[in-house]
Amino acid sequence: MELVPVAPTASWPILYGFGGGFVQGSPVEDLPIAAPLCAATGARVIIPDYRLAPEHPWPAAVDDGFAVYREMARRPFAIVGESAGGNLALALMLRARTAGLSLPLAAALLSPWCDLSNSGDSLSFNDGRDPSLSARSSWQAAQYYVGENAVNDPGISPVNGVFDPGFPPFVITTGTRDLHLSQAVRLSQVLRGDGARVDLQVWDGLWHVFEWYDHLPEARCSIRRIAAHLKSCMAG
Repeated sequence: MELVPVAPTASWPILYGFGGGFVQGSPVEDLPIAAPLCAATGARVIIPDYRLAPEHPWPAAVDDGFAVYREMARRPFAIVGESAGGNLALALMLRARTAGLSLPLAAALLSPWCDLSNSGDSLSFNDGRDPSLSARSSWQAAQYYVGENAVNDPGISPVNGVFDPGFPPFVITTGTRDLHLSQAVRLSQVLRGDGARVDLQVWDGLWHVFEWYDHLPEARCSIRRIAAHLKSCMAG
């Protein structure tokens, strides 16, 4: 799917990964985030409709996304992903690095599900506090997506990857009620440790991918901040 702003102002596009635990979701279902982001940046948004597990476990989603990535890498672009889409964005960049392709100039990850071993204590203390997903659903989705593969493979759990200073500046958003808050924090530490620039934004009282709930003032504010980050990096 491609979204085109009413008044285009950016010459660069955004590669966007939708969420849903790799077992559900679609480009259409992520319009509450993708459409405001398109309007706020003035950039086209490209959303690959990747195959879903359990019928299509890893690496199907990454293969599908990489076919789009390869074409977009011919010119400057930004990358954004929410939840499983954040995992996809990281996995695509890691694969691109190995393949010698260009990396995006800016990245934004919304509550990235970057560790499918589901480590981190927020999976326990926020289970029942996060209205958008549960620990049980996260474990089940991981099982379907990982299949017979090693869960610690960086292509599956990108938090285990290596991110050198050549990776783009990141903004990572999460909330204190996010089931995967711990993963966002750990990812930011890994990225910084490897030399990447990271702006971790933890929103008090909010949950997993709260930006999807576009009636929330905080969601609209977060989208504006993400858009500003992308525009600033792309301009630089």
